[in-house]
Formats: sequence, C-alpha cells, structure tokens
Amino acid sequence: MQKTTFKIILIRHGKPDIWLLPSAQKKISIKEMNDFLIQYDFAAIDKDFKPNEKIYKSLQQIKFAFTSEMKRSQATFQYCQLYVNAVSNNIFNEAGLPLFDKSLLRLKPKTWMALLRTLWFMGFSNKCDTKNTIKLY
Repeated sequence: MQKTTFKIILIRHGKPDIWLLPSAQKKISIKEMNDFLIQYDFAAIDKDFKPNEKIYKSLQQIKFAFTSEMKRSQATFQYCQLYVNAVSNNIFNEAGLPLFDKSLLRLKPKTWMALLRTLWFMGFSNKCDTKNTIKLY
C-alpha cells in the first residue's frame, strides 16, 4: 500500500495597505480604533508585496489551498500566482479583537492591536468571539 503524505503550509497575508496611511502612525482613541479595525478588515495588501522566495517555492508545489475570506488573504493568494483550487471560508479568518467604548488612552493602532490581542488572550472578548470559542474550531 502506498503511503500518502501531506504537507501543511501556513502563511500570513501580505502587509495590509492600511499601515501605509498617515493615520496609522498617529495616536488615536479607542473609538477611532474601533473604526480603524473595520477599515483593517477590508484592507487590501501593499501593492509592493512580494512573497518570500522560500515560501513562494514551497507554495508552487501545493495542490489545494484554504484561505480566509479577508480581502488581504485573497490578494496574497493571487500575488503568489497559485493556480490551484482554493476554498475561502470565514473559519480561517483572524480572531476578532475585543472592542470597547471608552478609554482615556490614545495609542498608535499597532499598539492598540497588541494591547487588545493581549486582553483577548487574557479572556476579554467584548463584541468578539472568545478564545475558547475559537479553540472549538
């Protein structure tokens, strides 16, 4: 009997183009961050994105792909010039970040994202899936 082996390659999407905007470099309130996260979810990837050569070569050997439904994930798949069947499903989307209405803090979006993700790992899940719910998938 012939043994079949599978190789799973996980890659992160290309850099979202939203990080190139001047607004991504300034300190913002949590309310502004909530709006930023909506824009982030619909962001494309940096037009200058080039996949790492090693990753690109590995991907050329795949027979099937799964991607999230996020625009940046779809664009990364296209940039890698993969001519294989792909299934896009929200089960592969990034876990959402907890959203809050009030805070006196003003932080840069990347700092907010790190803080919110840390809070999420600690169990805070205001207006998003909990860590335990995500583990069920």
